[in-house]
Amino acid sequence: MSNQDAPFNGSAIFDAKAFRRCLGQFATGVTVMTTVTDQPIGITVNSFSSLSLDPPLVMWAVGRKSKSFAHFQTAKGFAVNILASDQIAISQQFAVSDSDKFNGIDWQPGVYGIPVFQGTAASIECLIEALHDGGDHVIVVGRVLGFKTSDREVLMFAQGKYGVPAEHPDMISVGSEKIAQRPLLSLLTEAQHVLTGRFESHRSAEGLSSGESKIIGALDRLIVASVSTLMKSTYMGELETRDLIGALIERSLVFDTGGGNFTLTEIGMERREAMRRRAAAFEAELAHRIPAENYQALRAALSSVNNGSTLSV
Repeated sequence: MSNQDAPFNGSAIFDAKAFRRCLGQFATGVTVMTTVTDQPIGITVNSFSSLSLDPPLVMWAVGRKSKSFAHFQTAKGFAVNILASDQIAISQQFAVSDSDKFNGIDWQPGVYGIPVFQGTAASIECLIEALHDGGDHVIVVGRVLGFKTSDREVLMFAQGKYGVPAEHPDMISVGSEKIAQRPLLSLLTEAQHVLTGRFESHRSAEGLSSGESKIIGALDRLIVASVSTLMKSTYMGELETRDLIGALIERSLVFDTGGGNFTLTEIGMERREAMRRRAAAFEAELAHRIPAENYQALRAALSSVNNGSTLSV
């Protein structure tokens, strides 16, 4: 029985990586938690949640193995920086443990001098109310001292991918006039979700998840790459990227070259070629359904938006 079918029974063979992927099905916002000790401290977190309105309490969890763990254990408070949709780079910068995290970050000192980022969707400043045991994490409960909200679009994360909120298609009028009035970003996001969903059967036929396909595509372009480079190329978090690389190595699709770099094996390159053929067939079918002049105009418009960069399925 697979992890997909088996109920959790506390068995020693419980697959933690598979469980993490399962939890990735739950969409969340993306935050950077900050505090200050002898220096500014920050860590990307998507475990943030509201807890109580009266009194105003929020909560999140910090891993015991995190280099930031000891700082949050002894801090007086923290700030919740809820990232906007154009702040993926900030999310990735604070997700890598060995980076100069605050390099280039626009922030102002809040309560206790804790960094509060500028340009976020929202920020919340808190006093640490309590710390609770949470297995390999510690649950941090904060009492809200103040907050600031903007009308910026929020950044989201689910299934190992960044995203933005969009109105569900079932809630949208399909009338051409209504569609023409909708924001371009909303149309692009919906189209991406629709096309990705339709292409999923092709990935499944090659035994690849969406995340695995992204890693293979990135290594095909980069030849050799580190975890941090793959994170920037695929817009995925560090844990997700490391898990996917590990799974691809186990299947002999990716090879660890040493020194923290990875490349495709011969089998991996064959799988990439198979995916490329499937993508070409998928695109040909899509082009057949759209008038030729519209299809070429769409390609030209998207190429212009992406500054000529080549997108990989």
